[in-house]
Amino acid sequence: MRYLILLLLATASFANVSAQKTKMITVNFKYQFIHEGEGKTINTRLKVYVDGKVKAVSVEKLEAEQNHVTIEIPTGQHKIRAVIESEFENVWEEHTIINEYTIDCVYETDENFIKNTRVDLIFDLEKGTIIKKVDSQSGPFVNPF
Repeated sequence: MRYLILLLLATASFANVSAQKTKMITVNFKYQFIHEGEGKTINTRLKVYVDGKVKAVSVEKLEAEQNHVTIEIPTGQHKIRAVIESEFENVWEEHTIINEYTIDCVYETDENFIKNTRVDLIFDLEKGTIIKKVDSQSGPFVNPF
């Protein structure tokens, strides 16, 4: 009986140490569209997948407005896919060339996340997708133009 109690205490201590080593970090996605003419009145949102599962969806905003979404993930290696969805005839679909949009509005990465990160996504319908990683969570939206 004494050995069983010692074994249980040792197991509980190990589990507690393992749980303390898992640190959660935030990844903040900010995005905007750049284009002239039609399309600015289309509802869009950003859907973020982590390791193949939907982690978050931003609020819906018009394509003409900046938007953002924040996720929390444990430190470590993760596959992240962030894709713009546009509302067309009351149906949400990925903003991709295969769905007859001008550009693919997709960000994909497979990397080791060790600290808080911000990713600025600029979807320029003439130049394509521009990605800027920012070390800080704060600060202005990075617009390279």
